Amino acid sequence: MKTRIFNLGSHRHYDDNGYLYIDKSPVLKSGVLEYLGSEIMDSDGLVDGVRVDKDKIYKVFLPLEELEKAKDTFNLKPITDDHKWLGVDGEDAKKYQQGMTGENSSIEDGMLYVPLVFTGKEIISDIENGKVELSASYTNSLEKSDNPEYDFIAKDYTGNHIALVDRGRCGSDVRVLNSKINKQEDLMPTKVKNEA
Repeated sequence: MKTRIFNLGSHRHYDDNGYLYIDKSPVLKSGVLEYLGSEIMDSDGLVDGVRVDKDKIYKVFLPLEELEKAKDTFNLKPITDDHKWLGVDGEDAKKYQQGMTGENSSIEDGMLYVPLVFTGKEIISDIENGKVELSASYTNSLEKSDNPEYDFIAKDYTGNHIALVDRGRCGSDVRVLNSKINKQEDLMPTKVKNEA
């Protein structure tokens, strides 16, 4: 008879197959993110009619309401170890997929949370060895901003995949959660095809 022992104080659980389940983890957050011009410009070097410098850093605001609109597009998406654009205009997911997001996405404290399951031995080993930041990959549209705090406003997000990365654009707030502890302690401070 098999017995499973779960740490009730943890978001992380292993099943009999050795797969790593995460009850929920933040994968993207609202706020201002920084992108190189080369990451956001079209083939003419423009963003919403604004000429951008490919080597300059631009500030892009992701409104909370856009995150709320997009949350379900991050359900049942592949998880990869580092980024690789997947799908019709990218690579075949079966070559790179090492897990999957769950179905119950939610917005809490300005962040998008999804359940995660990691199935690849290498990616699970990476997590166990401290590689825990996450980066969402998506398509979106950008509009020029009149606000001096940021250059563009991001809208119409559609999820492509979630990547386990060494350093994500959203910082250590967006990572594979572990212990269920006080929220302030648990959330450490700190395109177009885009990865955040």
